[in-house]
Amino acid sequence: MVASKKNEYPFNTDTTGYQLDDADEIQAILEHARDSVLPFSGEYKASWLLNDFESPIWYTTKRGKGSIIDGKGVETDNITWNVTLPNGNNLCDDRYRILLDNIKKTSFLFRNGIITGKVIGNRRWHDVTGSLLVLAKFLVLYEDRYLPHKYGFNLLDQQGLNQFSINYSKGGITFALELPQRALLLFYQSAFNSECPLEVYSAIPNIDEELCKSIYLKLRETNLMRPLKSGEFKGALVFDLQRISSILNCDKESMSSERMRAFLRQFEIELKESELLVKYNIKSDYHGHRTPLLTDALNNPSNENSLVAITGHFEVLLFAHRHLPETSPNPCYLSINTARKAAMKYTKIDGRTPLLPIDIGFSYMNGAMKLVYKYGENLIDLYLEFLDKSYKPSKIKDINIEASIMRKNRLLFNRLSRLEKYRDLCIELNLSYPHTSTSKTKNKNTSEEYDLFSCLGDVMAASAILIAIMKPSRDDEIINLKRDCLYHELGGGYYLKLYLGKSNVGEAYEEVIKPIPYITAKSIELLQKLGNGIDIIMGTDTSDALFYAPLSGLTNVGRVSKGVLNTKLDNFGDKLKIRLDEHKRRWYVRVHEMRKFFLILLFWHGRFNVLDAARDIAGHVDAEHIYRYVEANFPRTDLCAFEADFAIHCLSSQDRYDDFTHVDDSFEALRELVCKHFGVSSLEFIHQNEWEQYVRDLRNEDGFYLKPHSIQCETDDGQLVSFEISLIFGEAIYNAK
Repeated sequence: MVASKKNEYPFNTDTTGYQLDDADEIQAILEHARDSVLPFSGEYKASWLLNDFESPIWYTTKRGKGSIIDGKGVETDNITWNVTLPNGNNLCDDRYRILLDNIKKTSFLFRNGIITGKVIGNRRWHDVTGSLLVLAKFLVLYEDRYLPHKYGFNLLDQQGLNQFSINYSKGGITFALELPQRALLLFYQSAFNSECPLEVYSAIPNIDEELCKSIYLKLRETNLMRPLKSGEFKGALVFDLQRISSILNCDKESMSSERMRAFLRQFEIELKESELLVKYNIKSDYHGHRTPLLTDALNNPSNENSLVAITGHFEVLLFAHRHLPETSPNPCYLSINTARKAAMKYTKIDGRTPLLPIDIGFSYMNGAMKLVYKYGENLIDLYLEFLDKSYKPSKIKDINIEASIMRKNRLLFNRLSRLEKYRDLCIELNLSYPHTSTSKTKNKNTSEEYDLFSCLGDVMAASAILIAIMKPSRDDEIINLKRDCLYHELGGGYYLKLYLGKSNVGEAYEEVIKPIPYITAKSIELLQKLGNGIDIIMGTDTSDALFYAPLSGLTNVGRVSKGVLNTKLDNFGDKLKIRLDEHKRRWYVRVHEMRKFFLILLFWHGRFNVLDAARDIAGHVDAEHIYRYVEANFPRTDLCAFEADFAIHCLSSQDRYDDFTHVDDSFEALRELVCKHFGVSSLEFIHQNEWEQYVRDLRNEDGFYLKPHSIQCETDDGQLVSFEISLIFGEAIYNAK
């Protein structure tokens, strides 16, 4: 915690001389209360900040770990401050000292919990800090108006906040920082040596096709464009993003955003034949299902949640005013809600990521189970024996030690592949020694030939699939699994111990143990065997990582990151030949898609009876969160039918809900409404088909809907969760009653 100066405030927090059992705790509470409401005057030091506050890069702890070795962060969460501003200056320049200090101090106080009153997790801290950096660039873009080098954020007004929010709604950060406008001015000036006409500028993002061709013909002779050196579009002229980003004073990542690539693609005439916003080079066989149509990407506004999120980040800046009054904007003169209302009409309605098609989901699951169960053990054994003998040359007989490493390893692999215990495996998989670090080749007979490196990647992908589908998980939950995560109850089943990805307080994450099926446990055991075997051979200790494997080539091993795992999932999708869609895209599965796949199919099968079980499996606190998945991914007609059937089932229960303990009294009101409609005192006096159809019609007309929710309370044995389903009447029915 930070050290604060005392005796400068109208009250004293010193408890010296008082006989209090909890004096230290009381003093800490008083100091925190003081820091929460008064200008901050303490030191900017914290246990999570591993280097100096003034450093151009902050190295901070991640999940309570992290260190600095040789001046570089190891297993750290980093924030880079030396970013390029739209005018070509750097945020770390002396000119922008006030602005940089404002952002740094706000970020520090936010993560320390002083601004919000609670400790913040790394992900949200990163998001908020990133948004503040974007807002700083916006102020520099209009430097004459806001003078950020003198006043930090203090001159930000409602007009500016509205303008930023509206631009963001139209096209995210790309439009908020006016990158298409800045690029068009550059292209037009470079092509015609004149200023861009207002009517052309105003048409952004859609530029006249003939004008695009004219600009392309002029620019292809300049150094703004370059030919592609590889891939399916080899030789095609495209923009040199590195050079353009340098001229426009932005980072290359901003130029590579989906919206910016769509804008630039209008001028890259040689690539416009494709209806997709294709990437220049891809490592997979096909473009993924997330590759958008060019027209969709070009005119794709931000969604409502995205706007709410980034403007919510700016609220932190307003809350910081009481701690940093000299450089933070005064919340009395700015309204986040006003900015949201001004921009919301330009957004699109929030849409969920598409649901993994059932046939594709089962193709991945079946392929993963086959690989793990039939080949997994032998593949791991073959690799570990190869690594052991390759790593310790003294164990290799009759092979010239002086031979090149590549030749020596190839001879070693060929010798191992002829051993009886590996012969069938190598024949069935047509297994070879890697030609390159990412080798996936075809022989002359066009039958696929796979190497040991790619097959080990498939084992990693298959294991991730079997964990994510059978025990719904988030990316971070899987990547951060420890090697001792598997438990086997004697005479019982298997359990997975993991840290939930979102149930965290600061850097402390909740640890849970969930049941898993045998095939998932089998895949985890393979990864344990692989990691432990590598440690024994190389004399290392990587027990904190379940996903530890060869990264490039067979002998370069390391922790598998999210990006590496996604690449292995892509390769596995190609191996399984997952079907293509009408645009020749392949569904390359991701962990969060498999999580949703399991939960939706579970509800489809068990309906409301399994909703609370789905909540527990997914690690959610409230069943309502799971039901949002359901509402977003089921056709309205199906969802209405499910809810109507459930209501009918409850009403027709002869023992009046005794079999439905998770149903509240609101269903009695529905019973009374049905009876009143038919003019009877009991449903027994109405033909069952008639009143059931009436209930279905009510639901289809939004006369009512169901709302599951969880009720929690603390007990001596821990937290007790009760699950109920309420029936909510629509406005018309409610008013009629």
